[in-house]
Amino acid sequence: MSDERNTDTFQVVRFDEGGEKIGRDGNHRLVCNIEGGGKTAIWGSKDNRHNIETVLKAGIPCTVECEYHEPGPWGNNKFNHTHWVQENFRLRVL
Repeated sequence: MSDERNTDTFQVVRFDEGGEKIGRDGNHRLVCNIEGGGKTAIWGSKDNRHNIETVLKAGIPCTVECEYHEPGPWGNNKFNHTHWVQENFRLRVL
């Protein structure tokens, strides 16, 4: 996983996995299919779901500008994720 933060704009076209999920570790995630291919996973916790709530409230399709980092080979190969937006990263709907 790369720790380098990048900023980009994505068009969310569909929620993958049927919407928000909570993992066995208690972490929340909203996996979004983005225009042009790829999946952006937006992460949250019980105490901080702000980015997830922002995207859910906007609905689909929506355009988001956000900070992200690449998930690395494990996240990409296992889940086909191309971008990870951590709960403390900046995200806004345009």
